[in-house]
Amino acid sequence: MITIYGSMASPWAARAVMAAKYKGLAFDMKLPDGGLKSDAYLALNPMGKIPTLVDGEITLPESDIICQYLEDRYPEPALLPATATERNQVRLLSRIVDLYVWPPVSAMLRQMLTKNTDEAKIEAAIAEGCQAIEHLVHFMGPGPYAWSENLTLADCALLPTFFFLDAPLENMNAVRIIDSTPRTADWWAYIRQDAFGGPIVEECAVALEAFRKRFANRQSG
Repeated sequence: MITIYGSMASPWAARAVMAAKYKGLAFDMKLPDGGLKSDAYLALNPMGKIPTLVDGEITLPESDIICQYLEDRYPEPALLPATATERNQVRLLSRIVDLYVWPPVSAMLRQMLTKNTDEAKIEAAIAEGCQAIEHLVHFMGPGPYAWSENLTLADCALLPTFFFLDAPLENMNAVRIIDSTPRTADWWAYIRQDAFGGPIVEECAVALEAFRKRFANRQSG
């Protein structure tokens, strides 16, 4: 049995879960007993972050590495195209999401958790995000998924990122980043209606709501 330590309220864990589910793998998803900094969990992943995948004798942190491992270990159904050129185009899209799209999303999420939001920082993050989306779209394929007519690892990277731009950051108008190009606006509309992608979005929403309730209870306590 594969174990994925994490929660669908984490975009990184959701990415790994999305890849595992697409491949039809049986796995157990759970949060570490004792928390991320417990001795037991740090023995698995000394960085103390999620996700961590355990598959037999293999233990791997980092969502992108986990997704690459799942593709190599369980190649069907494929999450990478057949040719080397296309495979690396998909990897590039995932890399752009990690290095350019996610940082402004993270900045806005931090603002959401502060009592006194800084509108200038929010606008700067939106501008940075819109520029990152332009970089992403430059390398996206014809679709309707991020690369082609098939879902790939790029979609696994993009879906949780766009979810966190949309649902939790609605009051900051972060959806402007998604809607800044027709290609990304169309992709987000498509994936939410997709037979596979739609339920993943719903799982993220349920997990986020549960996290919000836990966070509110801690704050009130």
